Amino acid sequence: MVFSIPETLVNYYEEEQKMKGLLIGVSLLSVAVVGCAATHKPTPERISSANYGIYAENHRPIVEDYMKKILFDPNSAVYDDWRGPIKGYFSDKTGSYFGYRVCVEINSKNRTGRYVGSQRFYFLL
Repeated sequence: MVFSIPETLVNYYEEEQKMKGLLIGVSLLSVAVVGCAATHKPTPERISSANYGIYAENHRPIVEDYMKKILFDPNSAVYDDWRGPIKGYFSDKTGSYFGYRVCVEINSKNRTGRYVGSQRFYFLL
């Protein structure tokens, strides 16, 4: 199971980027108003005893194959500043997921053929 957690969204149009940014801002504000009760943050005991699975030595091809399905022009993708894998977890309202976290900056071309600029992505493998 691979979770992609982008620091910012991959966008293809500047207009969409502005609208999605507004939507994310409103969503984050809603989460802040609701508070931490919406997530199932694990306890320190749960974190220390969790099963993180097998260490992902082949994390680069896993991430690149996953992003090929998402990016508009995957052949133009430039992957830079790889970090990890390190033990990590992701929590949402349904629970917590443990694995190895990988961080990478990705830049690729949009529909107009221009690079959109590097964006940091987090993956949980």
